[in-house]
Amino acid sequence: MKKAVLLLCILALGVLFILSGCKAPEEPEAPEVTPEVPEELPGEEVMAPEEIIEGAWLASVSCDGEKVAATIVNQGSEDYEIFKDIKILLRGLVVTKFDCDKMTLAPGEGAICADISGGFPLADENEIMLRAPGGVQEVESVTCAPPSAEEAE
Repeated sequence: MKKAVLLLCILALGVLFILSGCKAPEEPEAPEVTPEVPEELPGEEVMAPEEIIEGAWLASVSCDGEKVAATIVNQGSEDYEIFKDIKILLRGLVVTKFDCDKMTLAPGEGAICADISGGFPLADENEIMLRAPGGVQEVESVTCAPPSAEEAE
């Protein structure tokens, strides 16, 4: 009787083994890595390079230790809006707050901006990047000395 029970157990284990499959455990698949392709920023139109008028978009960049001032000139052939069409980055951070006398610029028109730092803290050396339609990208470096004790008072 013991032999019959033992054989029955072995037979049951064999059936379970066959039904469950005799596959080796599978290793989990590594997720597929796809490179990120930067998308166009919303509202950004692509202009042909021949439509871009020669000249600087970013001029007269200066820093007083607390804010960065600059002049932004629309060198394109149609109206553009600062922040919507013309992007400003401070050390790689997108600036969303501006203190400019105009936000919409006609071709050839400039805006005097008292502050394009966006409230971000300034370092000794700051890289200002302007991105405009048509793949225009200009980079300016500005040194920001902290305000002296006399200016702070």
